[in-house]
Amino acid sequence: EGASSGTAQRGGMQQMLGVFDGHDVLGEQVSEYAVQQVPRLVATKLAALAQSERGDGADGAAGGGGWTNEVRVERTKQVLRDTFVEVDGNGLRELGIPGGGCTAS
Repeated sequence: EGASSGTAQRGGMQQMLGVFDGHDVLGEQVSEYAVQQVPRLVATKLAALAQSERGDGADGAAGGGGWTNEVRVERTKQVLRDTFVEVDGNGLRELGIPGGGCTAS
């Protein structure tokens, strides 16, 4: 069982597409949970990251403000890792089910 999700920003360069493949007897419920949670959490965390970049004069700052592309990519990767760990940790508990899993790509 699988589900998909996608977000796009018109007029911008941001797009997120995902395929969520549920596993085990209740995997479909888990993949649907991931479809709902992952884009929302990623969008929220990326917005906070962008806000941090605008106000950050600390590490990774390039010249007149903003981060280097390398810093931006690494922090975005961390947002994705943190989001998947958060959804994995909360999913079964919030769904109230004993098992099931989901692979996302």
